[in-house]
Amino acid sequence: MVVLIQTYIFVQNWTWMIHICVWLSISFTFLILYIESTDVGWFFAPMQYGVFPEALSMPSFYFVVLLACGLSVVPTLMFKSLQWQFFPQDWQIFRERESLGETTPIPAPGKQVASDSVV
Repeated sequence: MVVLIQTYIFVQNWTWMIHICVWLSISFTFLILYIESTDVGWFFAPMQYGVFPEALSMPSFYFVVLLACGLSVVPTLMFKSLQWQFFPQDWQIFRERESLGETTPIPAPGKQVASDSVV
């Protein structure tokens, strides 16, 4: 779940394919946990027998899952925020200039830009 939340944070352009993959991944995770707790999965995970349906019936399960996922993502969010604020990459600078409406051309490396002011 944490990996999927981080995917949500880092992906800039969401397409239908990404949505389908994320939701299928979440669905398969819960499906596998359910199968492990049934008679079919008893052979592979005997300690899991009957645990998942019992956990789903408790409201604290959902709270703990949300809390654990949220706390696990905090370091990534802090790192990303600090990196964006103090050490932005070139594409982040371009995106910010574009959102501010600046249309000044950015020179290629090593080229001089003619200015209107005379020194």
